[in-house]
This record gives sequence, C-alpha cells and structure tokens, in this order.
Amino acid sequence: MVQLSDQIKPCDKICRIYPELDWIISDDTVLRPDLVIICKDIEEYLKETPEVVVEVVSKSTAQKDEHLKFEIYQREKVPYYILVYPDLEKVRGFKLIDRKYDKFFDCDDGTLKITLKNGCTAEVNVKELFI
Repeated sequence: MVQLSDQIKPCDKICRIYPELDWIISDDTVLRPDLVIICKDIEEYLKETPEVVVEVVSKSTAQKDEHLKFEIYQREKVPYYILVYPDLEKVRGFKLIDRKYDKFFDCDDGTLKITLKNGCTAEVNVKELFI
C-alpha cells in the first residue's frame, strides 16, 4: 500500500491515507478497513464515509470482504471499494454508481485509476503492488 500512498502525495493537504482506522458506522457497527482514503484530517477514528476503502483479501477473510463488507460499504455509499488479492496478485475495483457497486477493474496487470474529491487522483500499477 506504500505505492498507493506515493501516488496521491500531491493531494496530501486534501486527501490522506489511513491504515486500519476504526470506522464507527453506528452504535452496533464498527469496521476497521485495511486502508481508507479520506479527504480530511482524522484524529482518532472515522465517523463519516471515506472516499476509498481497501481490503486485503485472504482465504480467511474472503467471505467477509467480498460479501458482508461489500454490502455495508455499498449501503454507506463509499465511492470506491478496492479488493487486493496478494495470493493471486490481482486487484478488483468497484465504483458506486446509482447506489450500486459496478466493477470497473478486475486485473492482475494494468493500472487502476481513481478520482477523489477536489480532483485528486491515484493510479496504481498492479504489477508493482506485488513486487
């Protein structure tokens, strides 16, 4: 995820990357995504929808990441949900369109591109993620 951090450096004053930050969705729902990007400073925990959520998927977390968290992030209107599969050296990207996630990237090669608030962008070369 260092590569993603390096990719959005020009937007550091606007958008930041937070690893394993608690997101309090409601009194009975708290999630800790592997990585979030949000375009504001966070001091202790997240209380609002981030711009991007990234989950690193393993055999033990696949069911939760691909189904349960997918549904929650979609319901909470996270604009981008990115699933990273280190074992497969693959990345899947979903973009929220009309309240539903649409898969816009599913590849073990190529460049995943996302646009954040205020025009900040990030481009991640998939092959370089797994070097």
